[in-house]
Amino acid sequence: MITEESSLVSRLLGRDTTAQREYFSFAVEIWQAFPLRRLHSVAPMWMQAEGLPDPAQLDLDRRKQGLPPRRGEIYRKVSQLLDREATLTTNQINAKSHPDLWPDPNSHYANVSSNLRDFELSERDVIGWQGDSQAFWLKRHDFVACVGVDGTVSPKIMLERFGMDDRPWLARARGWSKATPLPDRRLDMRFTEGMVTVSGAPGDPVHRVRAVPVTEDHFRPAPPEPQEEDKDAALAKKAETLARRFSTYTVDLASMSEPDCVAAIDALTAQIGPDINERPYDNHLQAGVPLRRQAAQREEVLLACCEALPRRRTCDPRADRRGVHAHRTACQRLVRSLRRRDSDRAVGLRRLVPRAPG
Repeated sequence: MITEESSLVSRLLGRDTTAQREYFSFAVEIWQAFPLRRLHSVAPMWMQAEGLPDPAQLDLDRRKQGLPPRRGEIYRKVSQLLDREATLTTNQINAKSHPDLWPDPNSHYANVSSNLRDFELSERDVIGWQGDSQAFWLKRHDFVACVGVDGTVSPKIMLERFGMDDRPWLARARGWSKATPLPDRRLDMRFTEGMVTVSGAPGDPVHRVRAVPVTEDHFRPAPPEPQEEDKDAALAKKAETLARRFSTYTVDLASMSEPDCVAAIDALTAQIGPDINERPYDNHLQAGVPLRRQAAQREEVLLACCEALPRRRTCDPRADRRGVHAHRTACQRLVRSLRRRDSDRAVGLRRLVPRAPG
């Protein structure tokens, strides 16, 4: 929690009726995997009382009466509690463990838990990572912010061009439909009116909102949205590509010497495990053998693989016995097709995967 004195001018003009402004945020811990250690703990997306989550509608009656929200009182108490008890987390706070937060079950404090759960960082708040994995973008109430793995944070960002949402009871930026991280901590955002690009560079004060001026938002017309059938076709193509990749075993062949051929065959068979029956695409598996040699030499290697695979792979033994003949037949067809090829690129070994009975 950050407490900031309101300016005298703001109070005199009626823009701010309180002597102090309180800002609240959640902690994001950044860890290193090897060795496992915490690198930073940062606090992005600072919010004032009117921007705090309120799924429990604690301020519903005050909102109807046009009064300012009171839920900041809850977050202030929780913040002070967490400062006193460093090992405590919000999911451990409830009416039984901390009854002082729930003085009256029928009062303003009745549904504190649901508000705290909504306040915590979750996966739905993550927009995506930068391509270099050195920063990621968060969203909250259509504001965005960039967090670096080095512990630097941008203020939360909105667009001056589009302003705020017209719901006065929740401080929310104008909604956008899509956001895509770009290099150098930038973000493309798609609005109904067009596209903008914002910078997530670190800056102070981090608890204030950064309103990107019209002159700096790089506004341009948005490209047409793909039709639903185009999206379905693109998704199907991507799924097919992934399925083909999953169905392929790949080994490198250093040379045509006997030790290298044996090593390649061993490497190929070592990759084949119990998941072999889950990997076929269109009822086939493929073994890729990158080799820039003459066709006859490729045939020699592939035939060696054909002979070795059925004996050395691990899978359903019933499928193995039934598959030897079909496997070798497929290899022979492949070798015949190779004789008709002029290309000297990497070749693939395709094998019909037999189905286990039952």
